[in-house]
Amino acid sequence: MNRIRSFARIAVVMSIVAAVAVPCFAARGKADFTRFVAIGDSYGAGFEAGSLNERHQIFSWPAIIAQAAGLTLCPTTALATDNCFAQGLIAFPGLPGGETVYNGVGLVTIPGSGGPRMAGFARPYNNLAVPGYTVGATLALTGAEPTSGLGQVILRGLGTEVDQAIALKPTFIAIWIGGNDFLGAVSQGSPNTLTPLASFTAQYGAMLDKLIAGAPGAGMIVGTLPNNFLAVPLTRQQPARDPRRWQSHSPLHGPRRRNVWPPARRLGRAAQRADRSGPGFRSPTYPQDHPPVQRATPCGRAASGQGLDLAH
Repeated sequence: MNRIRSFARIAVVMSIVAAVAVPCFAARGKADFTRFVAIGDSYGAGFEAGSLNERHQIFSWPAIIAQAAGLTLCPTTALATDNCFAQGLIAFPGLPGGETVYNGVGLVTIPGSGGPRMAGFARPYNNLAVPGYTVGATLALTGAEPTSGLGQVILRGLGTEVDQAIALKPTFIAIWIGGNDFLGAVSQGSPNTLTPLASFTAQYGAMLDKLIAGAPGAGMIVGTLPNNFLAVPLTRQQPARDPRRWQSHSPLHGPRRRNVWPPARRLGRAAQRADRSGPGFRSPTYPQDHPPVQRATPCGRAASGQGLDLAH
């Protein structure tokens, strides 16, 4: 769950930074949030602790940006004609199963599951992010397929993420998708699970082309992912915490003691130094010539035009 929390925090920061038009964050058009739509995956959906539920969905990065832009989050009683930012809210403890929590001793899963609270909402949700989706899924899955996962309660068979975004006639679209195209490679330590570069480039380009053609007047921002896999703070297994190291930082345990790092951490740092010492800073686990997501993102499509105009 640490990687979900880490990426969720990064999502919020990156999206807010993107909203002030940092160069080559693939911005185009005006920052008009009258009809704001978000496309993405678990980061955007508000998935947390193994569960998608309303306690976390209201803190998704699209919801935070919507409120910062002056929009109201739709309550479960909202009508399709209400001018609010709609999300597919799910009752606690959420889907696909119970939420994982810390009970003071260890991690436990709250039993049961929650159901959709806005299934009858008569228009697409503004937050169309679906946990587990790849770039290709934003163009292919509608929520009607048995394999569409949580898309069944977010997309509801009304169309793909891209199609529903266009149907809302958006004035601004925020996109952060691609994590599931490379997350497995990082968490499993295998570049073989990366979406091939050619496929990723073609799918990302098709997604942006369709959005621009369907909503030519909409402002747009595209968030990318780390170009260097070594920079991603993920491991397959977290090193054991050494209590001596943590005690040295606590005034409750008397005088400070020497920092003692677990052997796994020391080895990890040594390996990282070794990775960076070779030609081209190549890693035996994550070779730099394998699909770097940022390089594969066709910035030119989204950045064409006058750039993001925050004066409107």
